[in-house]
Amino acid sequence: MLLKNLSTWGIGGPCKYFARVFDQTQLICAIRYCNEHSIRFMIIGMQCATEGLTGLEFAGGIPGTVGAAAYMNAGANGLETADTIDCVEIITTEGEHRTVKRSDLDFGYPSSPFRNMKTLQPSLLQHSD
Repeated sequence: MLLKNLSTWGIGGPCKYFARVFDQTQLICAIRYCNEHSIRFMIIGMQCATEGLTGLEFAGGIPGTVGAAAYMNAGANGLETADTIDCVEIITTEGEHRTVKRSDLDFGYPSSPFRNMKTLQPSLLQHSD
């Protein structure tokens, strides 16, 4: 499969394995499977608009994922991702689910507390009002 076929910018090369997940349970299972079989993995996208999620419109057209935007506190047009976060759902590399509230996160620009959490990865889920 070519990842460019899944990208709005039409970029991305071949991948050996590909799994599309639709909920947390499937994501946790996929991560655990990869760990059990020593398969390197990368989370590559989310369809925010179809899920009714809002808040990152200021970053429209900028390539990347919601998880990556939270990880680096991406910003554009005078706004930053941290401003849109109420909480972040995290799936650890061990396949455990956690929810972290915005008040428990120490964002800077352009940085986030996730950069210092070597065992955690922001998931693709982000909530905003």
